Amino acid sequence: MKFFNIDQHISVIADMKNIFNRLGHSIDDWCLSGHAYVFGRENDANKVPMLAGENWCSVMNEYKWIEFFDLYRNILDKYDGFIVTYPPVFAYLYGMFNKPIIVNVPIRYDYGMHTDKIKINQFNEYLAGDNIILVANNKFDKQYMKALGDLDSVHIPSLCDYTGMKYAGSINNILYYATKNIDFMESKSFQRKENILHSGYAWNDLTKFKAIVHLPYQISTMSIFEQYTANIPLFVPSIDYMMELYNEGIVLEHYTNYKLYNSKPGSIIPVNGIDPNEYNNAENVKYWLQFADYYDDEFMKHTQKFHSIDDLVNKLSTVNMSEISESMQIHNIHRREYVFTAWEKIIDAIK
Repeated sequence: MKFFNIDQHISVIADMKNIFNRLGHSIDDWCLSGHAYVFGRENDANKVPMLAGENWCSVMNEYKWIEFFDLYRNILDKYDGFIVTYPPVFAYLYGMFNKPIIVNVPIRYDYGMHTDKIKINQFNEYLAGDNIILVANNKFDKQYMKALGDLDSVHIPSLCDYTGMKYAGSINNILYYATKNIDFMESKSFQRKENILHSGYAWNDLTKFKAIVHLPYQISTMSIFEQYTANIPLFVPSIDYMMELYNEGIVLEHYTNYKLYNSKPGSIIPVNGIDPNEYNNAENVKYWLQFADYYDDEFMKHTQKFHSIDDLVNKLSTVNMSEISESMQIHNIHRREYVFTAWEKIIDAIK
């Protein structure tokens, strides 16, 4: 089968292209991401100027689906179906083609409309349609869609083995990921990625480090998928310690769109259960954290948790990194089998 995609993110669709190709199918895509160069390709904004830059906002806000259909029908009608990842609202683009639309959600699906009750309710109704196959690459977004839209989806983790990385651990340095320099990390001589790796670094540069510590800005990030599949030992704060750091404004800056854009806490539409968008409610946030990738013992076993900076230092000096990496490698066999089987079922159902 042949699928088509237009995307503002480079990694999610790259992962799907890799998987679908191995399953005997193809995905053609127009990339609107500013990180297209990471995969050695050009940005395709010239092919679809009506979606380039911030133009996509007006297309979505002004419901220009008919205009898109008229412009691109002759080009896109040859495809068996369409794929949407980022932003999820691009699912609207293909509705008039009356073909299957796989929506693989990697972020909060209300991106671009979270403060508009009418638009969210309309989108919920659209995503419940017969042509939509709803997938989430993390358990948080699966539960988020259920809570805000009563939408059922299939959870299929991203693999991201397109990097070709394999853990080496050849240097003793510890790398950490964060949106800014963190004083308590710097004081222990940990090195933030942006401070030590030059722009355009190779993926294999990451494999040399003894371990990578994440102070996540998000619930789900493609870099964690990439590094986990490469069997690199990963360290993240425990849920309790994550909440301490969250209350200090150090982590999860992009927790939901409501927090990211400093909107009034609390979902604008009724929620099934505990509201994930009450980002000022510590109990709510802590409850929802259990669905984050790095706490998912089903698909990210052996991710190491630390309870304080001192506990992190102790663990880094005492645990056997090779054993952790080997355990991850064994577990990744299960992950791959699950992911390929899950995608194969979806494609077979479309056939």
